[in-house]
Amino acid sequence: MKKLKISTASFLGPFFGLLLLAFFSFRQLGNSLHDLRVYWIGARIFLSGANPYDADFVVQFSKPYVGTWPFNYAPLSLLYFSFLGFLTLAHAQVVWLILKFFAMTALLSQWKRLKLFSEINVLVVLGTILAFHHAVQVDFGAGNISTFEQLGLWVSIVALIEKRFWGFIIPLVLVAQFKWNVEMFLVLWPLTYGIRITKRGVIASVFVALITSLNFLFPAVFMQMFLATSKTMLRESSGSANPAAFPFWDSFAAAIHRAHPEFSADWGPRTYWTWAVLASLGALYVWTQFQKKRKTNTRESALELVMLVVSWYAIVIPRFKDYSYILLIPFAFYVLSKSSRWIQLAILLLVFVDIPVDFLTNASFLKSHLGEYQPYIASLFLAGVHWRNLLRRTA
Repeated sequence: MKKLKISTASFLGPFFGLLLLAFFSFRQLGNSLHDLRVYWIGARIFLSGANPYDADFVVQFSKPYVGTWPFNYAPLSLLYFSFLGFLTLAHAQVVWLILKFFAMTALLSQWKRLKLFSEINVLVVLGTILAFHHAVQVDFGAGNISTFEQLGLWVSIVALIEKRFWGFIIPLVLVAQFKWNVEMFLVLWPLTYGIRITKRGVIASVFVALITSLNFLFPAVFMQMFLATSKTMLRESSGSANPAAFPFWDSFAAAIHRAHPEFSADWGPRTYWTWAVLASLGALYVWTQFQKKRKTNTRESALELVMLVVSWYAIVIPRFKDYSYILLIPFAFYVLSKSSRWIQLAILLLVFVDIPVDFLTNASFLKSHLGEYQPYIASLFLAGVHWRNLLRRTA
């Protein structure tokens, strides 16, 4: 019988990497975990038979905790959070962080399956924690569901790469009940393997519609208040809390207006939509050129198309919170591995280092955009590098 050999180096790398992740995870108990508090209170209100979207009930159930806002995810997701309602807040925080630690470990293992790195060691964990203005730390500190959302998404992407259709569809649809815009990633399968009407495609469409329609089985007021809240969230925050396409281009237009008053201040939304259309047309052009030259659906070509869609999504979606940038961490690792030394240096600076801007004046346009929107600027740079690489492949 052949003996199993495990080298000290191969063991210690992942061991200390996960040890660092565990230390990072549980030190967050000192933070407010304010998003978790929303889920916890929402679950308690829901289990009591009341309306978790109603601010009056939130005030009633949240005492003595102040500053808690109503539940703001789709009604079906209340079933996901309901277990929290059976716990005290202190116990819920501990359980939540334990779950997030295991979810983050599983997420790193999914990225490893895509061969973005050889092992989950200290450098990989440290890079993951530091990337995009500490997106993972923001997520853990807030107690947000982003880690779980990303785990479901990347489990689906791994299944896509491995050509497991239902392994792609089911996790993606289930996790999209937190945020419906995640269902946009369903286009990955036809974009990668061809647009064809098949029996399983029809069944999948019925499955997606069925799961989403379950939200309408809840009291009608739940859905009404959820949709009303969703409409107001686009402009709820900007800058470092929401370094997304809409606030970036909106503030860009506002800066131009301040410098040149002849330009209307109302051009912010138009600037964003112009950018979104141009970026979408650019992504479509890259995809069509790549498809013309692609002879077979290899694992590498499928991953290249996944990263094209991921990068397009990040640079055009109007609302993309600071913790949402966890989505782009594997993309950063991927582009880093495919780039020249100078491009790698630029990626390291933009993605993994908080560029100091304090020496600039407070009124400086560069300070506000580079300081607050560095994650978005980094996503633009990464997308540009990846799209250029794909076009070079087709030349």
